[in-house]
Formats: sequence, C-alpha cells, structure tokens
Amino acid sequence: SEQMETDAEMQQAQNMQQTVADERLRLRRLHEAFKKVLDKTFEEMPFETFIQQFGEEFAALHRDYLFDLYSQLISMTRSNAEEEFGVIVFQQDLDEKLAKLHKLMSEQPEGSQGVSIAKQSPADAMRSARMGLKEAEKKKLEAWLAQVDAENDELRPLFQAKHREACEGAAALRQRKEQYSAALAACSTAVSCQ
Repeated sequence: SEQMETDAEMQQAQNMQQTVADERLRLRRLHEAFKKVLDKTFEEMPFETFIQQFGEEFAALHRDYLFDLYSQLISMTRSNAEEEFGVIVFQQDLDEKLAKLHKLMSEQPEGSQGVSIAKQSPADAMRSARMGLKEAEKKKLEAWLAQVDAENDELRPLFQAKHREACEGAAALRQRKEQYSAALAACSTAVSCQ
C-alpha cells in the first residue's frame, strides 16, 4: 500500500512536470518564432548593403571600422529587441495566458470547434456573441464603401470636366478683365489728354 502511494505520487509528479513542459512549449515556440523574425530582418540588411550607405571612397578607406560598426549595430539591435520582447511577454503575462490556452486546448475533444461556453469567462462569452454582429456590420460597411467607390468613379470624370470648365472660365474672365482694364486705361488717358 505504501509502495502504491509512492508510485502514484511519482506518477503525479511526472505528469505535472510533463504538463509544465507542455505549457512552456508554446512560449518556447513563440520565442523561436520571434528569433526567426529577427533573423529574417537582419538577412534583409547584409553588410554590403550597409556599407553602400557611406559612399565608395569612405567605404574603401574604412571597411574594417564599418564592419565593426555594422556588427555592433546588429548585435545591439538584436539584444534590445529580444529584451523588449521579454518585457512584453512579462507585462502581458503571456506565459500564463499560453499555459491557459494549452490547458483549454488539451481539454477539448478531437474535432471540437473551440472552448465550451462553460469554460469561458463572462467577458469572453459576450465577446464571442458580439463577433457575429460585428462581422455582419463589417460586411455591410464594406458593401457600402464599395458602392461609394463605384459612385465616385462614375462622378470623377464629370467633376474633372466641370473643374476644367471652371478653370477655363476663370482664365477667360481674367483675360477680359485685363482687356477692360487696358481699354479703361486707354479711355482715361484719352480723357486726360483733352
């Protein structure tokens, strides 16, 4: 009996360790994904691209210095990004949230479509209920926007024609004003000469 209790306790401890390892798996994968994002980001800016920013003559004279500068820049940027990511993970309590997500997912039967209402918090249940309404409103607004865009496309040539007419009319008025001003000036000169 004592041996069975000890075996049961050991099994329970192993199960808890496995559960903790499984829960941390999601966080580890999140960190791995972030590392891949950083790797891809820095692949987009190789040293040769960096050195081109300094001009050929300067780059040729100071290549070693620029390489050191480039290495420090990449290292510091990566280090700062990883540190900020760690702070965000901590501040948002992602470790706990991912563990909760893992637990909820492991409790779901195969082929199920999500978390049961009984396991959701009231706020989550309300959010889920509103999602259908929000999706319908979004589709309605997208249709309305498409209609407005179509109407704008139809009106744009008319507006451009009216705008062109208004500009031409304004130019003609300016020209007439200049002509009348010249005629008035000529008349004023003729009257003052008499």
